[in-house]
Amino acid sequence: MRYGLPTGAEAKAAFHLRRNVEAFIEHWERNHCLFFTLTDEAGLHPSEFARHWNSFLVRNGAWIRSFIRVLEPQRQGRPHYHILSAVDWNTRPDAFDWEALFACNREFVEKGRTPRFRELRAKYKAWAVPELVALWSLMRKVLPRYHLGRAEFLPLRKTQEAVAQYLGHYLEGGLVIRRHSWKGCRRVEFDRRSKGSWTACSRVFMWNSSGAKRWRIRVDELADAIGAADLDDIHRILGPHWAYQIRDVIISATEENWHT
Repeated sequence: MRYGLPTGAEAKAAFHLRRNVEAFIEHWERNHCLFFTLTDEAGLHPSEFARHWNSFLVRNGAWIRSFIRVLEPQRQGRPHYHILSAVDWNTRPDAFDWEALFACNREFVEKGRTPRFRELRAKYKAWAVPELVALWSLMRKVLPRYHLGRAEFLPLRKTQEAVAQYLGHYLEGGLVIRRHSWKGCRRVEFDRRSKGSWTACSRVFMWNSSGAKRWRIRVDELADAIGAADLDDIHRILGPHWAYQIRDVIISATEENWHT
């Protein structure tokens, strides 16, 4: 495991996620969105956990119209999913008894399944829409079959901007805590069936900053110097890792040294 600030590519991934979470909620509408988490309790590798998730989707995911999934590595080494999904029914987030839910969670953490815990659970359950209550009951039976562990399904209490920041925070946390054994695992997944209808930002973009502008100018000058017409030509002439190999020169060379 290694720690460190996100790289430029990882910062792009976080921006890409935040922008598309906002677009997802705007497209499907907040009262038709559901947020849930899945925690691995079987010590699975993320690749295996993803296979279980995909099996669950195929057999029991008809209620999910679309989704965004974010993988977070927990510090004990287990994969954890944060999933934003769209559903057909109205989740009525503003009518939900959030205070009872939070108090119920505190009671469980501090004292366990006490009579007060059961009272608070019944209280917030009474304010949940019937479709959500039915989903809670169904998932308690279904999820263990796929080794997906503990889950929590809730309406969206916050706005799309706040949810985007929340998910972006977990993505960035997962990027800072990098497990070498997780290399190549997909950290963010958009539902391929419907993403064309709501995605607002692709991963192919550059920052509009002074440093990025300087980079583009120098790459253009480099192309002129070596007789390259485009990036493909640069790859062909200098090799596939040219940007990594001469990055420091492009970024830090003085104007005189650069042109020399």
